[in-house]
Amino acid sequence: MSVKAALALVAVLGTGCAGAHAGAAAHAVPTHPAPSATASSGTTAPAHTDDAQLARVLVRAGDLPAGYIKDKRPLGTSLAASSTDSACARRFAAVSRLRTTGALAAVGRAQVSFSKKGRPNFIRAAAFRYRDARTAARIVAGLHDVFTTCRTFTATDPASKRAVSVSLLALPFPHLGDGGTATDGTLTSSGQRVYVDMVFVRTGRSIAYVAGLTSGQRDFVALKRAVRAEVTRLGTQGTR
Repeated sequence: MSVKAALALVAVLGTGCAGAHAGAAAHAVPTHPAPSATASSGTTAPAHTDDAQLARVLVRAGDLPAGYIKDKRPLGTSLAASSTDSACARRFAAVSRLRTTGALAAVGRAQVSFSKKGRPNFIRAAAFRYRDARTAARIVAGLHDVFTTCRTFTATDPASKRAVSVSLLALPFPHLGDGGTATDGTLTSSGQRVYVDMVFVRTGRSIAYVAGLTSGQRDFVALKRAVRAEVTRLGTQGTR
């Protein structure tokens, strides 16, 4: 499949993520408390300060194998779902945006994305900060719940009516930060497939999110390098 065709296929995941509006779907992310979570003390920094700090911890081109180029406009991963779709479809749509509201809303966010020259491989990353470590742990627990209980479902774009079949499998990943969750996804639409591997790692009250997308061969080397680099920076640059 050509890179142009791959780009069109990957477009089923939209361009959202940190900047997308999840609407009512944002409330569908489960929020089970994590027993090991501990709330941080002190006051929360203003959102604009957090945004700037988080931007500095994001994945960089130098973290990735040769060939990856930073996109001029950051692209995210946001799968659309209709109100008539299953609960799993709507929950995953919310997860793909990670746009929680109310007490679970992020107080800071930043994102970046990369495309591999001449290949249908893409890395999309984001970093989020929450009010305290307990809130961030609840977000990760909710993500894990979706990944483990929603194995197969279909999401329908409310605008284009395009249906996307989603299949999720467990994605083993080395223990990093204060814990996290990951999934290996296959999205099928009109007989074509996109593979998306999503990794979320919590460090204190911050969450690193990295997704690897392709319509060809997965690049786990790039995914692992990206996750390790972002998590390491979250732990060493005062963003806990």
